[in-house]
Amino acid sequence: MTPKIFQMNYDERQIGINHLPDEILEKILIEATINLEGSMMAAAVCRRWRRIMATRLSMVKYLLQDQWSIDSGHLLDEGLICIPKASFLFLHENGSHPEILKTCLEWLPNLMVIEVCRPDTRDEEEALLRCIASKTNIVGFFWYPKYNRSQGAAHIPEVQLTNIDMVAIFEEPFALTHTTLFYCCHQSLSQLYISNENWSPAIILPRFWNLRRLHMLYHDRENIYPRLLAYSGPVLYKLEILELSFAVESMFDHLTHLLLFCPNLKSLFLQIEGGHYNLDDLSSNRRFFETVENLIIEISKSWVSHCKLDDWVCFMELVRMFPNLKNLGLRNVHNLTEDLIVAALQWSFNLKLLDIKVKTTPSSGNDSFSSGPSIKAENIASCFFWRHRQRITCIVRPYEDDYESVSVQTGTWHIKEGFDFMTHVFPRNFSFSPVFLVDYNPCED
Repeated sequence: MTPKIFQMNYDERQIGINHLPDEILEKILIEATINLEGSMMAAAVCRRWRRIMATRLSMVKYLLQDQWSIDSGHLLDEGLICIPKASFLFLHENGSHPEILKTCLEWLPNLMVIEVCRPDTRDEEEALLRCIASKTNIVGFFWYPKYNRSQGAAHIPEVQLTNIDMVAIFEEPFALTHTTLFYCCHQSLSQLYISNENWSPAIILPRFWNLRRLHMLYHDRENIYPRLLAYSGPVLYKLEILELSFAVESMFDHLTHLLLFCPNLKSLFLQIEGGHYNLDDLSSNRRFFETVENLIIEISKSWVSHCKLDDWVCFMELVRMFPNLKNLGLRNVHNLTEDLIVAALQWSFNLKLLDIKVKTTPSSGNDSFSSGPSIKAENIASCFFWRHRQRITCIVRPYEDDYESVSVQTGTWHIKEGFDFMTHVFPRNFSFSPVFLVDYNPCED
């Protein structure tokens, strides 16, 4: 007897995407639409798709600029970028227009972080800021630079972004950055990311003393006032993560002076871009900072060829300032010896991890790399065990440019979920340190 399944009048040609259950169709639309424009077009197909896309868009927490994405149709690897695919969408540059963005935000009720291009005119800028200020759930704000925008005269915006907790500003004219920070942003900011050589922490910190994390450049030039040594408070009790790129002659004096105002600092990332260093600068003003547990010293690519052994002697003395280190990273190492590293760790009784990334040099006929003197992880670990009778994890590997990583190429390196230095900042280079560490409990969603 023929089974019933073969007696059914079943026309395969009638099966289409609309025959799929809502759950399956929603997953397909999440994979197929990674930009806001595509999502809006999908929502206009029919009532059912509009309802499904409304649910899908309610999952979006991060709206990112698509200039960072090399392929708008690229399906992202969730395991590599550490952000669920449903949690973010890309926004085209034109989407930063106030009227367009206002319509888009109506579809994103749970949006937390937004990246927008600075508009061409002041009126549009004011309208855009008012649009963002009206959405109290938005806590992170990223000005994407508008390179063809003229600086113009400084003006005071009428909008206060009282809901914003995290701000990032890339390379822009000084006046534009100044007006955004000092007239729009509230003093209660917890995270600030500035990629601009014309600023000094001594300008930022007196206003934003509630910061938990600060990432910025400090290049001691004639037009940079006030100098960091002039900082006189307030005390930064909440600052836990400090990331600074130094290009100053007396880095140790500047750094020591600032750390005196950071009594609860846990993690410090130093990128060194230039200068001349000697032990006299350090020994004359030596301090010990017992709260710091995580330290990274990175030599910039532009200065690594000028960094000599004498400079590394000073940098290793810098390590001694933090006797309670648990994790130490040395980046873009060149002309550094094992003996110097072991000597610097003489007082590091709590060290658990030593991660060394050496400068690579072309090697003919094989894939090996060289950093000048040979550095072997097993030798350092053995010497440390012999001195302290405890084991550490020591890793030596070549220094690689983070620009080649998947998360950077797809534009998702800006956002990491969790205020965790070791998980999100320690593995990265300074230039591609996450812009925002979003601190929230997923169980609350």
